[in-house]
Amino acid sequence: MHLTLWRDLLQLLEGSLSREAIALWILPIKPLLVSREKLVLEVPNGLHERIVRERYLAVIRRCAQALTGAAMEVDFVRASDDGAPVAPPGRLAAPPARGRANAVALNPAYTFQGFVVGSCNRAAYHAAIAAANRPGKKHNPLFITGGVGLGKTHLLQAIGARAASDEEHTFVYTPSDLLMDELMEAVQGRTIARVRKRLSSVSILLVDDIHSLGGKNQVQEEFSSLFTAILEHGGQVVLSSDRPPKEIPRLHQRLVSRFESGTMLELKQPALATRLAILERKARRFGITLPRSVLMLLASEIRSNIRRMEGAVNRLAAQASIGGGIPGREAVDALLRDQLFGGDAQCVTTRGIQQRVASHFQIRLGTLLGPARSGRIAFPRQLAMYLCRRIVNSPYADIGAAFSGRDHTTVMHACKTIEDLLRGNGDARDTVDQLITALRS
Repeated sequence: MHLTLWRDLLQLLEGSLSREAIALWILPIKPLLVSREKLVLEVPNGLHERIVRERYLAVIRRCAQALTGAAMEVDFVRASDDGAPVAPPGRLAAPPARGRANAVALNPAYTFQGFVVGSCNRAAYHAAIAAANRPGKKHNPLFITGGVGLGKTHLLQAIGARAASDEEHTFVYTPSDLLMDELMEAVQGRTIARVRKRLSSVSILLVDDIHSLGGKNQVQEEFSSLFTAILEHGGQVVLSSDRPPKEIPRLHQRLVSRFESGTMLELKQPALATRLAILERKARRFGITLPRSVLMLLASEIRSNIRRMEGAVNRLAAQASIGGGIPGREAVDALLRDQLFGGDAQCVTTRGIQQRVASHFQIRLGTLLGPARSGRIAFPRQLAMYLCRRIVNSPYADIGAAFSGRDHTTVMHACKTIEDLLRGNGDARDTVDQLITALRS
């Protein structure tokens, strides 16, 4: 019972936190005691405990309460209290002789077999398989772009999983932020040559969210050297980003050219049939059969974020496992209205963007969405539309509908206006970067 409850809690957290948070801070936790009243969790060290307490304890408690219906006490025990050495969280491990991953854990569900293929992602899927099977021979570098939750991380980790099963290939998978931290520490500690040699020796380098490099000049120089070294010895580089290289703010032109020199493929919003297939496969993984009406409701309401679809199934499966039975439409309606699920900061929504932009510019949400056309209101409104297109990847018509029924041409004009502004206005770029960071934090 206790292990089942912990498993269900992990499923809820997977739908409520970013993949980096799960890999770095949640998966290393070991449950020592799990009951309906109390959790005792073992963490690697004091730093890990502090980060979990400050950033994730509240959502752990909310998810636990959603499962049990009661508030749960959470205590921590440090594994390092016995004096055993503990490696710093998130440090890239040296790639061993065979295809093992680094300190960032791969999600075991992120395999090629577990990837649902449709017209929205077929080209990227086949290119990823080719890169995994014959590193450096085709699609090198491979640059995969697309909105939040469309499967970029799944494909990168699937390549890593394939490499891990092949004795000939080694690989490193890392979010861009962790790689940047590693490179900066190496520069400051004067060990950059050793780090570059170690990382460039792998068969495949997989870097998630490479758009984070924008504006970080010194790290861009080091990554450029690493990138070149891997390609020169015949290794494979696979990168993911929420936008094409030329749209990454303050990315060196040299890196733009190198990223564009290989294969660039975009993941698009999945069609209804693909969304249904994703939901059905996820439900089977948890051993439940959802009624067709429930699948249709979820597929209709959650259109642009696969991760949020999976989070919905996680939540329904967890409820079923503690005696709730097979969920019906009423349970799904309640889930979609639930603040814990709908308010997930990691699954950015159009309404979340609207609220964040309104708060940033200190105007009321109703004013942002209303008919006012003054510059003080028009610019934030155009910026919010641009962010909805860039982050959520919603169709222009859907964005217009969310802004009090405006026409899709209005949204297109707003996006072009902001794009033109960003090319020559550093303050505007800083504002956009701040808003994106806040939305994804």
